[in-house]
Amino acid sequence: MLIQRLRHRIRGFGAYLIVTLLALPLALVGFNWFGASGSNVVVAKINGESLHLSEVDRYAYQERRRILESQGDDVDPDAISNAALRRSALSLLLSRTALLQRAKTYGFELSNERVNHHLRAQPQFQEAGRFSRQRYEWLLQQGGFTPSWYREVQHDSLLISQLTSVCTDSEFMTEYELIDMLEVAAERRVVRYMVLPTEAAHEQITLSDDALRAAFDNNLENYRQPALLTVDYVELTRKAFYPQIGEKQLRQYYDQEVVMLNARVHAAHILIDGDVDADDSDGAELRERVAQLQARLAAGEDFAELAAEYSDDLLSADDGGSLGNITPGDLPAPLEEALSFLAPGEVAATPIRSEAGLHFLRRLKVPVADYAERSEQIRERLQQLNSEANYRQAQERLGDLSFNAPDLASVAEAMAIEVSRSAWFDRDGAQDEKAGIAVYAKVRAAAFSAEVLEQGENSQLLEIGSDGDERTLVLRLGEYQESRRLTFDEAQPTLRTDVLRRRTAQWLKKQAHSVAQQLRDDRELTVDAQAHADGYEWFARPHLLRHGDDETPNAVVRKAFQLPAPSTDSRSVGTAELSDGTWAVLSVLAIKALELELLSPQQRVEWRQSMREQFGDSHELSYRRYVLVSAQVE
Repeated sequence: MLIQRLRHRIRGFGAYLIVTLLALPLALVGFNWFGASGSNVVVAKINGESLHLSEVDRYAYQERRRILESQGDDVDPDAISNAALRRSALSLLLSRTALLQRAKTYGFELSNERVNHHLRAQPQFQEAGRFSRQRYEWLLQQGGFTPSWYREVQHDSLLISQLTSVCTDSEFMTEYELIDMLEVAAERRVVRYMVLPTEAAHEQITLSDDALRAAFDNNLENYRQPALLTVDYVELTRKAFYPQIGEKQLRQYYDQEVVMLNARVHAAHILIDGDVDADDSDGAELRERVAQLQARLAAGEDFAELAAEYSDDLLSADDGGSLGNITPGDLPAPLEEALSFLAPGEVAATPIRSEAGLHFLRRLKVPVADYAERSEQIRERLQQLNSEANYRQAQERLGDLSFNAPDLASVAEAMAIEVSRSAWFDRDGAQDEKAGIAVYAKVRAAAFSAEVLEQGENSQLLEIGSDGDERTLVLRLGEYQESRRLTFDEAQPTLRTDVLRRRTAQWLKKQAHSVAQQLRDDRELTVDAQAHADGYEWFARPHLLRHGDDETPNAVVRKAFQLPAPSTDSRSVGTAELSDGTWAVLSVLAIKALELELLSPQQRVEWRQSMREQFGDSHELSYRRYVLVSAQVE
């Protein structure tokens, strides 16, 4: 329970760190970029503690990689401002440091065991729902993270979440406040609305050649063919350097992997959380649970089923109590010592005590995949490793040969590769379905750079692709067409679409307001009757809430709660433009206040908890700002 509660509190700033620093960029390039500067320059001081340029650069680089990873090759790396990233990173570090200082001042602490539990619970380190030590180590290595720095980030994030959770957990709401809030939040409105579809407008709109010609003449600059070009290029592919991996090599690697896995300790536990020595009813109940569990284990009942029934570690209970692969330092010393005396499959005779409670331990056999399952993965891994040196050497040679070369033909001949030509493309992408290399933003940026387009030189090395499909290109301008105005005939497809869209929007808006006015003027007319008469679709929402639902368009919900209550003198009618460009006409027939006496005790608890959390989150944000503003920053 304690571990689960801790897990639920990882939010806000802590969650930002975890997601930004860990989940997204783990499979990216490491931090050699920082080490190159070796900078110990102090960029700021907060309450006397120095922040160094190397720290700022680390976070700025990580954010840069996150952007590149999330947007892939559709973003030009040169368009990302390093100065802006550094400013953002410095702001983040100042806030983080101020909160950590405050947490330490108040005496907040966090045990290694809790950090370990948190690490094992992170989904990016799990395979088939279980923590994978192999995946954990590989991802850290690929991301360039040291285990100590990674744990430090996790520890600090959890510590900050403990501090800020004081704001949320201490928030409360009185019964009077609850009633006031519910009168607003739980108000229901009886609404009917009809939707005017675009097809209705299309039936009324005629686009003559004269109208299209006039629209074309009035917007000549909107109808241009962008500058187009093709490029000649030579490329190296990573897979071209993959060596043949024989059966003997595969088997040797697999055997070494098995030896490493068997050297690890794989364990499971059943946690009883609480003070079993307490001299009260709770302690007596815990002692009874422990006795029952010991008896059932002694009788040979299935450990995994008992973990699901008894364990208070909700992170592992449904997984047979599995703690994954254990390495020194993962668990408290008493638990690790007890595991060292157990044989695979054996359960400890007595429970072991730790800060979290009592642990019933079982040592498991380390799962090892069959050779047939692992062989192709091993082959791919060995091919990547063994091709690295040759691929990098070829890249260097390609860069040397293409630098200042008058063409690509001589480069291709020297490296025994071919010169290819791309399809036509503009700065935004390919002009036909044969996109080819033009799908990559960095290729388009290089092609339209002054170096290639204006000076007629070869581009720098361009690395594209990933996950074994890496490619390295050098490109050179092929053919070029200047931007030009389209003729009327060339522009017609786009022109017709543009004019139809504008006229459709105008017609639908005018028609929606006209229908709304008819409903206001004719008290006997209803939305559903008008919809039937016009052949439009209509909808009834007898219990529409302010937060909406999964079916009603947000624009209709917003408008419904902006309209006044209907009265004997006036109808409550309005219009709303929907996200797809259509329009809706709606009528509020009645407003139903919340009947508090109909709320069950459980519903009151749920409403109070929901609103308390909203207030708590607001107070938490205010507290973060207060901590930073009250800090002395130099």
